[in-house]
Amino acid sequence: MKKIIISKLLFLFLVCIGVNLKAQTVWEVFNTQNSPLLSNSIRQVYLDTDQSLWVSTAYGLGHYDGTNWQILTQANGGLPDDIVNCVARDSSGNLWVGTLTSGLGKFDGINWTYFTFANSDIPEDHIRALAIDSSGRKWVATTGGLAVFNDTVWKVYDFTNSLLQTNNIADICFGTQDTVWIGTVNGGLVLMIDTQMVQSFTYSNSGIPDNTILSVRTATDGTLWMASPAGGLIHRIPNSWEQWTNTNSAMPDASCQALATGAGNKKIIGMYDSGLVIFLDSLFYIFDTLNSDLPDNYVRSIVETDSGVIWIATEYGGLAKLTFTTPLGSEPLNSSMGGIALSPQPANECLKIDLPAGIKVHSLRIFSSQGQIVSNILPEKAMNLDCSQWQTGVYFLEIVTGNGTIFRKLSICH
Repeated sequence: MKKIIISKLLFLFLVCIGVNLKAQTVWEVFNTQNSPLLSNSIRQVYLDTDQSLWVSTAYGLGHYDGTNWQILTQANGGLPDDIVNCVARDSSGNLWVGTLTSGLGKFDGINWTYFTFANSDIPEDHIRALAIDSSGRKWVATTGGLAVFNDTVWKVYDFTNSLLQTNNIADICFGTQDTVWIGTVNGGLVLMIDTQMVQSFTYSNSGIPDNTILSVRTATDGTLWMASPAGGLIHRIPNSWEQWTNTNSAMPDASCQALATGAGNKKIIGMYDSGLVIFLDSLFYIFDTLNSDLPDNYVRSIVETDSGVIWIATEYGGLAKLTFTTPLGSEPLNSSMGGIALSPQPANECLKIDLPAGIKVHSLRIFSSQGQIVSNILPEKAMNLDCSQWQTGVYFLEIVTGNGTIFRKLSICH
């Protein structure tokens, strides 16, 4: 078991310390060396209604019930393609399988039915995501547009007949009151009401931070969240957007690939090359290959079970299972880097920083409450800061030390 590193969101008027948390984690990794999996490249993890797991990989589809594995391939299980991108289960028990190059397959437990560009109205054989709504309609994200299938007729949306700005569909999310959110690659976000597209959000028409939305999810409080490869973690608020990246928060970088929402209104973010991030109660919990047993920093898909276990699909390291023996946020911080004094508070002309003996400062930055960098200060000048030109208000001090990163709130009043 390893302790994890925690960092605090800058914007909130709270004290933040990047230190070890008391909450303990247990990791288990499944790969080609210790399990029946045939590939360590995991494309998606999908939680079935019985809490068992379907694991889409670059070589076959795995099913894990917590004890036993079953592996399906083209050769032994009739898969339409050995490279499986996604799966979904409908209310009749049929398993729908989306593939990289061979379209969509439906398995009723005995027989397979295949849907391809050649034999159906599906617009493209590259399936990126699947979702099934409460009416049983299958929503299929392809690189050739969005397709909705009612088991009889396909309805296809593309940039020629709808509000879509691109045919490359990345994700589908069902919201409240018949809303459907469509994330795209280079085409922004699209809102649908039932099967009618009603609004398109792009950087140019709405200010959404990134036109590529790789994952869309609703949190338990009904709010909408997105993962983007250049815009970081994005939150939809009325008539605007909130954004978290490494420039304004404790996020490791801005390249988010996957997103899941879980109990307690948590957001679980998969990064392109920076591991796993959990955003809970204004805290960022960061897991990577250096501070945890996460096998790979490229996270493609995430799901949380009803019991709070997090399953993580990685690009090169196989499948990881993360269990918390103590729930996140249930214990106070172990402040091994406490003892930092800021005086006076509020400050007027000069701010004095006193650090405990033995802490080596690597860098020091000041952020405004809006996340803007006010000052970068060389460590040798960090003990006495001239704040006479700063505007009255709340600021945040970031100190990077040999023991971790520390954030402190401070006030300026002229």
